[in-house]
Amino acid sequence: MNNRENYLRALQFDGPEWIPVSAFILNAAWLKHREALESIVLDHPRLFGERKKGEINFDGILASHKEYERDGWGCLWRAVQPGIIGQVVGHPLLDWEALETIVPPDPLADDWEAIETRVQSEKERGLLTRGGGAYFMDTLIGMRGFENIMMDFATDPPELQRLIDMIMEYNLPAVNRWLDIGVDIMGFHSDIGTQRGPMMSREHFRKYLKPMYKSVFQTCRQRGALVEYSSDGNLLELVDDLIDCGVDCHDPQYRANTLEGIVKTYKGRMCAKVDLDQQYILPYGRPEQIDAHVREVVEAMYQPEGGFMIYAEIQPTYPLDNIEALCKALEKYCFTHE
Repeated sequence: MNNRENYLRALQFDGPEWIPVSAFILNAAWLKHREALESIVLDHPRLFGERKKGEINFDGILASHKEYERDGWGCLWRAVQPGIIGQVVGHPLLDWEALETIVPPDPLADDWEAIETRVQSEKERGLLTRGGGAYFMDTLIGMRGFENIMMDFATDPPELQRLIDMIMEYNLPAVNRWLDIGVDIMGFHSDIGTQRGPMMSREHFRKYLKPMYKSVFQTCRQRGALVEYSSDGNLLELVDDLIDCGVDCHDPQYRANTLEGIVKTYKGRMCAKVDLDQQYILPYGRPEQIDAHVREVVEAMYQPEGGFMIYAEIQPTYPLDNIEALCKALEKYCFTHE
């Protein structure tokens, strides 16, 4: 069984041979640790794939950094630390009167011929193929600002639905283009959680976001693509709604949702790509605590039919010893069911 087959089996509760691991290294971590981190990556090809020494252009990562940048919607972003995404500091729709001047970016501006060629090459090599949709809640917050959009949910101005419809209409052409190509998975990211729960009430989620999610996600499912949804924060009370929308996999954060909450709410119901503890254990724990952390998550969530993966994000706050301990623990506990 290759990695693609195993991943899809885990996602669909179809008996994977091992627990899939998505190990992602932030550019800021590359910039901090450079060749020392590269050495760890080269020692763990099972986690990071076959890499070649010297292929990472550290100076190129730094040179590409822009402190201020405006996106296609007109939102002004500020990224203080190179290699870490910043936040919107300039919102183009603070006043609803500006709605008449908003022109969405071109959803089909990418080089789709090149994208299709790449995806077909990946298919021929037996690799997992992915497409992606635009952000939902992130765009609303970027356009209006967090406090304004929260007030909009409470007061229901008529312009709000117009903006939601605009974002929806922007999404559909690119989503359908990916589906025409025939990718295995469509991935969507939109942070809607806080440390304690969703940003909005369940009532407001169902009124403003769920119809948009359900329309797009069900379209993907009907056309043969599985749906992965990424959102930080505690979403335990929205899991039933996400399942109803057509989400196949979500990445609950360990610290925000608690392991008990993840087991109770996700296990056996929707594939959970558990996001390990980025807030305390991985940056500040001892190597032996990291080993125990990975073991604890695996023992609580593993079931032979699948429905469980691990997401391990490597950040610049992690000491090299902790990164090495994390890699060893992932290999020790996630690949032992083969």
